[in-house]
Amino acid sequence: MKTGKRDAAGRPEQRVRAKGTSVSEAYDRLRADILDLTLSPGMLLDEREQVARLRLSRTPIHEAFVRLAAEGLIIMQPNRQAQIAPLDIRDLPLYVEATDIAHRTVVHLAARRRTESDLAAMDAAATEFEAAVSRGDPLQMTEANRQFHSTVAGACHNPYLAAHYNHLLTLGLRVLRSSHVYGRLEAADLQRQAREHRDIIAAISRGDAAEAELLAQNHTRAFVDLYVRSLQENLAADIAIRPREP
Repeated sequence: MKTGKRDAAGRPEQRVRAKGTSVSEAYDRLRADILDLTLSPGMLLDEREQVARLRLSRTPIHEAFVRLAAEGLIIMQPNRQAQIAPLDIRDLPLYVEATDIAHRTVVHLAARRRTESDLAAMDAAATEFEAAVSRGDPLQMTEANRQFHSTVAGACHNPYLAAHYNHLLTLGLRVLRSSHVYGRLEAADLQRQAREHRDIIAAISRGDAAEAELLAQNHTRAFVDLYVRSLQENLAADIAIRPREP
């Protein structure tokens, strides 16, 4: 019969979880719950409640809150509370404006500064998005799309611009999941988006900064059109129009 390891007093040893591991677990789980809207925009979070829910100690929960606040996903409040950052559709035009400018800037610089390893990373990220499309998995498509654009941002070799763009991409995950965009797009729309990724890589590979910037702008505009169409379909999905009975 196995009794496990025991301490000097003969008591079973307690398995101690490393602090860094606990913080990462708390951060990953809270972030995932925020991005998939399990934790709703505007919802108040209490550290003690999250300690009980996630079965972790208070210190890693607090440190996870701090990291999430730095990403703009939560807003710190007094008394060890936080609020999930609100998601206001009225801010969408401003978000799109900021994302469009940041996207065009990073691809322009990527075309001038990319390395062979950058191109390989972009190719791998584009392939992962295409695989997610083939599997028909909306959540994986959302994550793979973010990873592709994050990889392009890394190729601009300006950590300040890349961090800013990655912040916008993270905020965009909630926007995409709130309307289930990838679950509603037609196969032709998804395939076109995958081709646009490849076109952007090709322009960056050639060092054609102007073409890369134009492709990035068109890519953003096309996706906004798809997002708006998805919202319209969402609004009308549950409306049944029946003729008036005589």
